[in-house]
Order: sequence, then C-alpha cells, then structure tokens
Amino acid sequence: MVKIIHGFINYPHLTQKWKAFDKETYSAMILIKKEEATDDINDLISDGAEIDEKYKDFYIMNASSIYEIPLYDRKLKQIDATDICSGDECNFKVSIKEWNYRNKTGKKAYLQAIQKLSSGIEISTVDFISYEDEELPFS
Repeated sequence: MVKIIHGFINYPHLTQKWKAFDKETYSAMILIKKEEATDDINDLISDGAEIDEKYKDFYIMNASSIYEIPLYDRKLKQIDATDICSGDECNFKVSIKEWNYRNKTGKKAYLQAIQKLSSGIEISTVDFISYEDEELPFS
C-alpha cells in the first residue's frame, strides 16, 4: 500500500546512509498530528508523549529506504537533501509493506519521496495547513 502522509520531519538522515541493525539506510522520523492519523497506520506509529513531552500532540512513525530519496519543494522542483531539516513541514510518500523474519511479522514504512512544504517550525506550536492534491508530485 502506498500512502501520502502529512507531517513534520525529525532527525532526517537524507544526505548519507545511517547504520541500524546491520543495515545502512536513509531514514526520517515523521511526526503526525494525532487528529490527522488514520487507522491504516496504527501498526506503524507510537505515541509521541511516551518519548518526550514536546511530542505529546503527535504520533511518531519511522520510515527508511536503502535508495536515495527524491526530494521536492512546494513548487515540485527537486531539491538537495541539505535543504531539509528537523521541524520542516513535509508530505511523505511511503510504501507500507508487511514483513516476516524468523517467525515474526510486522509492518514497515519505506520512504519513496518527500515534499518540503515549509521550513523550521517549532514542533509544539504547529497548526496544519491543507494542501490540494495537485500540489503533490506523487499523488
């Protein structure tokens, strides 16, 4: 399943791969306003308040890719990974896949593309803005 998620990027690893669990991936933590979350991602999110009080209004989803992630600005122009920072408001194109490893199963979110909508927002004071589908490079 491919899904567009509107949220904020935190701890992006987009310029170089980050090593975790014997794999090197590009990755990002996605902060999703609690009122914006949908039931189909429940298996992939955790309550931000359990991590830090400043995330109390958010769910957190981690997403990654072994491939370099295409990045766009609001006008659909491709941008460099150094143009995206923690706190930026973005649309995320993720592919949600089920996995099975050593008799364990689950779901994982794979980043396919990111569209930066605005820069450096203070996470605790965010109000979401609605964007039309035609503004998305991957809708």
